[in-house]
Amino acid sequence: VQVTITADGEFPVAFRIPGWSQNATLQIGEETAVPVETGAFHTLFRVWHGNTTVILRFPMTAKVERRFNNSAAVSRGPLVYSLHIGAEWKHLLGESPHSDFEVLPTTPWNYALELDGAAPESSFRFEELPVGDNPFDPATLPVRAFVKGRLLPGWDIEHNVAAPPPQSPVISTEPLTELELIPYGCAKLRVTEFPVLAE
Repeated sequence: VQVTITADGEFPVAFRIPGWSQNATLQIGEETAVPVETGAFHTLFRVWHGNTTVILRFPMTAKVERRFNNSAAVSRGPLVYSLHIGAEWKHLLGESPHSDFEVLPTTPWNYALELDGAAPESSFRFEELPVGDNPFDPATLPVRAFVKGRLLPGWDIEHNVAAPPPQSPVISTEPLTELELIPYGCAKLRVTEFPVLAE
């Protein structure tokens, strides 16, 4: 993040350093970058002259959290990721924009992930894309992740939604395939906690 301060005089400027960042740094102009504390405000109190550029760097690394039934959920920086599921919208009642819809999956959703037991975060590959007019539109994603997984036929629908993920680790003989994960806010149908394949 680059911020330009245009002012003359002595006054404080505070920057919020997000808690998800690791090894965040702050650099003023051509000065040496210095580490800053995450999850806090970093305040610069100095005499400012003309245009001063402040560069904040927030390194983002993947993080895998264990959830219900030892399932896995992945995040990177401020974003949580969900499986990219095709969706069919069926109009039920009402007139636009006050309509009721039923949203059904058009692609498989019941996958278990293949994760490296020693370093599960290394199992993901991230791809950054240009940000479109609507960053929440699945057709113009700003970022996505890829991971290997297998279909888990025993994980089914329950009460018209995905059943809770089965207890991990799980076994599947289905072909290994590459899965695309997208930011949670971009997904209309969401599977975010995944069973994990036995190593």
